[in-house]
Amino acid sequence: MGLPILLRMLGWVRAIMESLMSVFSALSPSASQSVSVDKIDPEDRGEDYDNSLLLLSATQLSKRIREGSVSSQKVVATYIRRVRRVNTHLNAMVLDTFDSATAEARKVDASLADGTAPSRQFCPLYGVPFTCKECFAVQGLPNTAGLCRRRDIMAEADAPVVRRLRAAGGILIGISNVSELCLWYECHNPLYGRSNNPYNAQCTPGGSSGGEAALVGAGASMIGVGSDVGGSIRMPAFFCGVFGHKPSPGLVPNDGQYPCATNAHSRKMLTTGPICRYAEDLELMLKIMATDPADIQCLTGHGFSCDEQSFLPQAECCDSLVAPTDDVSDSNASVGISLQRAASKFLGDSDHVSSHSDWPVMHAAAVAALCSDQVAPVDLSSLHYISILDAHTATTVLQSPLAQELADVQQRVNKALADRFSVTVKETSLRKLRCTSDLWSVGMAELGGPDMSQRLYDLSYNHAGAWPSVKELCKWCVGQSNHTFIAILTALLSSQIRNIPESKLLKMRQIRSSLESELEQLIGENGVLIFPSHPTLAPYHNYPLITPMNYAYTALFNLTGMPVTQCPLGLSADGRPLGVQIVSLQGNDRITIAVGQFLQEAFGGWSPPGGV
Repeated sequence: MGLPILLRMLGWVRAIMESLMSVFSALSPSASQSVSVDKIDPEDRGEDYDNSLLLLSATQLSKRIREGSVSSQKVVATYIRRVRRVNTHLNAMVLDTFDSATAEARKVDASLADGTAPSRQFCPLYGVPFTCKECFAVQGLPNTAGLCRRRDIMAEADAPVVRRLRAAGGILIGISNVSELCLWYECHNPLYGRSNNPYNAQCTPGGSSGGEAALVGAGASMIGVGSDVGGSIRMPAFFCGVFGHKPSPGLVPNDGQYPCATNAHSRKMLTTGPICRYAEDLELMLKIMATDPADIQCLTGHGFSCDEQSFLPQAECCDSLVAPTDDVSDSNASVGISLQRAASKFLGDSDHVSSHSDWPVMHAAAVAALCSDQVAPVDLSSLHYISILDAHTATTVLQSPLAQELADVQQRVNKALADRFSVTVKETSLRKLRCTSDLWSVGMAELGGPDMSQRLYDLSYNHAGAWPSVKELCKWCVGQSNHTFIAILTALLSSQIRNIPESKLLKMRQIRSSLESELEQLIGENGVLIFPSHPTLAPYHNYPLITPMNYAYTALFNLTGMPVTQCPLGLSADGRPLGVQIVSLQGNDRITIAVGQFLQEAFGGWSPPGGV
């Protein structure tokens, strides 16, 4: 069965399901009548908890803990209480670490009391709770990615980003739900079940980092770890009304997660990044997640002046410091350019960043550009602004048109930037965007390692192909499968994509390269692109099955490797979150985050479910 036939069949299925959905929507409660999680009452306090702490950023809480105005034990206990209150509605946290977190908080308070606590420069999250997506390894906890066959696999060591957050003083309180094998934009798997959106329990929180975003959006976690290969940080962050950042490739290590990056192309498409309620925590989180102890030694060893207090020495070298190989030359060059551009903010036009032979130097300087006071703040009035509303990123009936409320709020963003900074926001369109979904599918086939069906069914290469998925689909139809319908279907499509002729693959790569060049020229060295986060508001459960190509609004920037900050912009008329993506060239993470900080100021940022 060819790919075009499968897509036509999906189109027919969509037409039938949309009719059924219309009936379902008419019989179901409206979004405004649906149940969201309990609102946060800042006046609700007790001896061991204080709900007003739920409305502070990690940056603010860390300062208060250091000053002694609040204990880490009270902060952790408040978040544990909030998780217990909302998780029965969300099913977002799949395993808690409350006992160990409470013990860690007690040690933090004791060290602050006796003066043995490490300095804030090296532990900026001292005593602050955080959560993590289940696909990242946490020592002694499951690392399944929602696969039943991995239910007994326990991580032997923390993933680098988890270890770095802990070394910075963060206290892990639990791990969160994912879509099966982290490859769908709903958060559902046979092992842990389905997660719900904190603003409307009838809606999905997104995927694959849906559990993480739901916890952060519900006020049950302050900061969290996500990963993004097609929008898996940004879609959930948008659906759940919070900030999410997809970093430039090469900045943050992808090690210690399942599935993992296996070649240069996958390291371009897959990135690890933060999910936060408050914009001011994005840069702090990115700094901690990106910093390696080798960075200081690297810069000082090459004769550069480096403020050691800007760095956090806490983890060994990871794949972010591995020099590129020759396996996928375009992707290697892309990661190299990403680090070169970021490094130049710290090093200027130094010859030290002119070649890949100085790969560790580039990484170190790129992190320094994020961390160091030697780099000037971003001047938003000097940026070049582009806005794309006509953002159709697929040519099939399997993608929704852009919702009017999302178009309207993006226009308001354009106006707010123009009015505040006296700049012109140029509105434009790109025809090549319509190829995004096809290009991303081909890009996924080039990730290397086992394909979707091999990972899903634990097959050897010789047994891969369409037949295992056909058999599994038959089992699913009679309730005997251990997999979700969408995972089986994705594996089936994946097996077909692997059979695309090399001549067609070459043509698709050329189109991808051309699209990337056009976007880079459009944005420019000192510019940002304002782009819709998704064509619709947070969809109802199962509705993505009839609009599977909606993910292409975010997947576009995994193809190009560009950094993106997803920014919340208040709530729609029916109480679901609004948002927009802020995009720039590789290495310009500070620019997108700076625009995100302005948009929080202009639009209010995170809006607590049910109000405050």
